[in-house]
Amino acid sequence: MTTSLKTSLDSRLPGKITRAGCIFVCLAAFSTPLSTSLMGLFTALFVLSWFFSGTFLSLARTIRSVPATGISLLLFILLAVAISYSPDNLEKGLYVLKKYRELILLPIVVALLSSSKKYSKYAEQAFILGCVVLMCISYGMKAGIIPSAGKFGYSVVYHITHSLFMAILSFWMLHKSFASKQYRLLWIVLFLAAVINMFYIAPGRTGMFVFSVLMALFILQKFKLRNCIVAAIIVIGLFTAIYQSSDNFSRRTEAALSEIKNYQRGSSITSIGMRFDWWLTSIELIKKKPLTGHGTGSYEMVHKEQTKSTRIKQTNNPHNEYLFITVQTGLVGITLLLGLFACQFFRSMTLEDSERHILQGVIVAMMSGCLMNSFLLDSQPGHFFMFMSGALLASAHHSLPTRLSLKHR
Repeated sequence: MTTSLKTSLDSRLPGKITRAGCIFVCLAAFSTPLSTSLMGLFTALFVLSWFFSGTFLSLARTIRSVPATGISLLLFILLAVAISYSPDNLEKGLYVLKKYRELILLPIVVALLSSSKKYSKYAEQAFILGCVVLMCISYGMKAGIIPSAGKFGYSVVYHITHSLFMAILSFWMLHKSFASKQYRLLWIVLFLAAVINMFYIAPGRTGMFVFSVLMALFILQKFKLRNCIVAAIIVIGLFTAIYQSSDNFSRRTEAALSEIKNYQRGSSITSIGMRFDWWLTSIELIKKKPLTGHGTGSYEMVHKEQTKSTRIKQTNNPHNEYLFITVQTGLVGITLLLGLFACQFFRSMTLEDSERHILQGVIVAMMSGCLMNSFLLDSQPGHFFMFMSGALLASAHHSLPTRLSLKHR
């Protein structure tokens, strides 16, 4: 009797650990917009759960079923191998590689959440709840109810990251408001609150840019051609009204246009001007080693060497993920990165409308954000992408056979 009970408990333990891992994924998703420390803690816990539950034994099956997970791992392996031919020291290469550790998380998230579709949905909802909490904290700081976070302004995260999450939150809420009549007023209120926060309070231009791209995507997703024109006119009217009423948006827009118009290489010490310098220098570096790149962790050194006789400001990344990956790993690396996006987008076509639209929004937000920043390198945007795309990919394949599966409760 005792032996039988012990055997029964032993057989149920892996499923319980897997379930705990799913809960840790949800907690990590909730923490992503709020705290890198908590995000890191819960990430470590779900990785340990993935290992000790034995779910890691189904890695090959996960890769075959969801090819994007394999591409993500290949990109990380390429970055690891590329350390070997970097002209900089090993420490720098490992430091940059560590920044890309979230590439490993995609297959882990998919494997854990594939065992139960409800946890895929919980992870998505947890992230959105985290964004709502972030927005409420921002309004609290603006109102003086919550002490300001100093260098972060009216937020607990960097202003670029904050604006990115507000853009994503607004996209999510807009889709929610169109999906059903239940709670529609709440979704509209949250949409408007996120838009107001992004354009009237948060100074991040990246989020504003991502929002405009997501609005274009939303129109294409929800309307036929004739209605697309009407919807586009409405969105343009919305941006015009915001421009006229928001000093934050109008000043940031006018500053951006001025920086572009007055750009002179090596002498434009502005946010956009420096980016232009770094992008042009990156293209020159790519031309030198187009196939395999200069090696992981090499960017700061080769950029300094390339610009030593100029007045271009030094940097350790060009604030453009595509160029950063290509300089370090060449055409092989950028092909894998674009392949990751393309593979996920292709898989989104197999989802139900609501999940397809959201996954496409996650991909497009990341792709557009990577034009202005190295978002895969950055901790919170990178983890957001892996958590949310992983949750939605798992939702598409929740029936994926695994060595250890959860029972739906």
